[in-house]
Amino acid sequence: NHTTIQVWLDNVQVGTYAVVVAISVPAWAFGFVRNRLYSARFITRGADETFRVARGVTIGVVGLALAAVVADESLPRPWFLLGWILTFLLVEVERGLLRRVFDSWRKSGRMQRRVIVIGDNQEADQLYSLLQNEPGLGYRPVGQMPGRVRGADRFGHEAVPCGEEVQRQVSDLLATLRRMRVDSVVVAAAAVDLAT
Repeated sequence: NHTTIQVWLDNVQVGTYAVVVAISVPAWAFGFVRNRLYSARFITRGADETFRVARGVTIGVVGLALAAVVADESLPRPWFLLGWILTFLLVEVERGLLRRVFDSWRKSGRMQRRVIVIGDNQEADQLYSLLQNEPGLGYRPVGQMPGRVRGADRFGHEAVPCGEEVQRQVSDLLATLRRMRVDSVVVAAAAVDLAT
């Protein structure tokens, strides 16, 4: 109803509401950080992100309500609903635009995480190929390593190494990853020998 909206607008005290909004800023920041809305790697999944935006905005609006109580101000309830809807829509539009920008950057070779694929079977080869051929995923494979710790017994037969040998091989792997400036490791699960 137009007259109801006009009554609300006539009662708005900008200075008081600005104080309430300022007090609620930490709640908004907490809600957005808690729901990973500031994490670039979570921007690619639209449907999942919509739920995170809704949760983050809800935390912000609850913070706004608590800030009104702290400031001893009574805000009309429709303001909270209107605030939730407008903030949700604005953040969704912003995230959609950001998703497009990030996708464009990733496809052009920017904003990609350097990864190494662990595994030496067909699944690992397919995973490596997928990451190499789909730059929009945001990963750039820089190498592939076997998924087994290798060793030999005293007769030269293949054996499962243990103790110091495993530590040495893991140490060598970590040094290689640092030298190659790898951001992440992608493991082809079927290629990993769980015994080692």
